[in-house]
Amino acid sequence: MRNARCTGGLFYWRRRAVLLAGTQVEGARGTMSSAMQGDFEEVGVPEKDAPDGDAVSGLRAVLFSRDRSGLFRHRIRALDALGALGATDVIEDYLRLDRCLADPLERIGEDAVISHAARRLARAHRADSFALLLEVAQRHKLDGVVAALGSYRKREAIPVLIAALREDEARLSAEAALRLLLGRARPALLKVAAGLLSAEAPCDESHLRQGRSCVALLIELGAAKIDQETLAALMAHKDRQVAILACKLCLSSVAAADRKKALRRLRGLRASASWSEKIQIDGYLRPL
Repeated sequence: MRNARCTGGLFYWRRRAVLLAGTQVEGARGTMSSAMQGDFEEVGVPEKDAPDGDAVSGLRAVLFSRDRSGLFRHRIRALDALGALGATDVIEDYLRLDRCLADPLERIGEDAVISHAARRLARAHRADSFALLLEVAQRHKLDGVVAALGSYRKREAIPVLIAALREDEARLSAEAALRLLLGRARPALLKVAAGLLSAEAPCDESHLRQGRSCVALLIELGAAKIDQETLAALMAHKDRQVAILACKLCLSSVAAADRKKALRRLRGLRASASWSEKIQIDGYLRPL
């Protein structure tokens, strides 16, 4: 039954691929738009399948096209069809592009396609695709690219994943990927967390959010291998969220004296905390 569904799915995408194979890029946009709206029969389907090579050529033309309106769904559909046909080489060729787009609207659409292309490529999980995804992630800190890179669970991805913590769009995917690498990522997480204490540390919000994420991930590892002096300094950090997270981290310490310090600091922070931070602190204190 499962094989039947898979075969049916491939046939479905091949029919869509045939529809695009003999169409010029501009015409394909309209065709894909109709297909996305469920008007598949209205746009017409040839009675016989065209060769896969012809279908891939048409889909490649759609994928590599540019849409200055920012619309991208037709290119997402083309990617799905290419993936179903096993044309990962076309997806890789697309990801190797480095388009400099000045129009922010077009950039939004392009980023959505890049993100989806990376996810599609990661589904095949080819070992030789990792290097390409690593290169793309260094250029584009996008949610799909970061998630695709993290799915390989390789140590070489850690610096890029840590850098992605500065980006709001990619932070959750980066955290999820680092969570799978926690033991191997510990030194890098500690380095970023300790870097918050440097006098030369950037004070912008993106770096603070990166530091908060690193401390939050370290909570899952515990404080056993963290220098207590560094931990104490983080608890005294001027950024309240960093201090709260550092206190939570310290509560996992085996030393009773250290836990008492964290409790005192949390109670002191609660006095001037926002309502959401009070809820957070209460959650940390309740089990104690």
